[in-house]
Amino acid sequence: SAWKHTWKIFKKEQADSVKWIFSPGVVWGDKTFKDDILPYYPGDEFVDIVALDGYNFGDNHDQFHQWESFFDVYSGSIIGLMNFNKPMWIAEIGCPSDSRRHEWLKDFLSFFDSNSCFEVFFWFNDNKVDEPNFRIDADYASLAIFREWAQRVNRKIKPTDDIAQKKYIDTNSSN
Repeated sequence: SAWKHTWKIFKKEQADSVKWIFSPGVVWGDKTFKDDILPYYPGDEFVDIVALDGYNFGDNHDQFHQWESFFDVYSGSIIGLMNFNKPMWIAEIGCPSDSRRHEWLKDFLSFFDSNSCFEVFFWFNDNKVDEPNFRIDADYASLAIFREWAQRVNRKIKPTDDIAQKKYIDTNSSN
């Protein structure tokens, strides 16, 4: 596979600071973890972290999506992810601005707080053209919930100083 081929190149070049993150989209509709995610997993040797990408697109995005709770979006994939016995992240998560969004956010943050096996999450903080507004500050109630959570979070938030001190690699240079 392309994943394994690339992984081998990085190993050969001793690029050992790279973390390999397997991050499929959550299963939805008639999809299953076993049939629609597992076949793409490159293998434990080639993966450092497993993650999921999942969104509640709301009612008005397209004919394939409707408002879904956090648990509706993620429950079909989380158990499968846990079977890998790897560090787990939520690599992309988002919910559109809507009167129900603050409850959605509370459910997610409660899940995250009570499941320390999930180390990190990345909120998709954007308002793209032709897509729902996922920005955390799209409505006051959601922003207030997120701020309150961030102030009381009892997980150690890792500083980015160690990342900033690493050698910067300019991918746009001609060198």
